[in-house]
Amino acid sequence: MRILLIDDDALSLSSLQKALILHGFSVDAFTNPVMALEKFKREAHELVFSDVMMKGYDGLQLIGLIRDLQSETRVILFTGYYTERLAKVVNTLGVHAFYPKPVSIEALINHANEVLAETEGK
Repeated sequence: MRILLIDDDALSLSSLQKALILHGFSVDAFTNPVMALEKFKREAHELVFSDVMMKGYDGLQLIGLIRDLQSETRVILFTGYYTERLAKVVNTLGVHAFYPKPVSIEALINHANEVLAETEGK
C-alpha cells in the first residue's frame, strides 16, 4: 500500500516516514505540498497523511485537489493549530481522522493498517 505523507516540519516528516516504513508501508514523503500533489498525479496512493497548515497549499486545499483526482483515497489530517472550529470544517471534507500535533505514530499506523485491511478485502 502506498502512503503519501506531507508535513512542512522536516523532523516530524522524517520520524513519521521512518516509523511507517518500519511497519512495511511504502511512503512518499514531502515537505512541499505542491511537489506532493505532483507525485499524487503521477502515482496512485491509497492513503494520505497531511499537515493542515503549510506553505503553498494548506492541507484543506490539498485534500480538495486530491479528492478531485482520486475521490476514494483515504485522508488523515493533523495540525499543531487544532481548534474545534477547524475540526468541524475538516469533518465536512470526509476526512477519515483529524489529530492535533504531536500526532501519535501508533494512531497513524493503526489507521494505515485499517486501510490496508479494507483494500485487501476488496
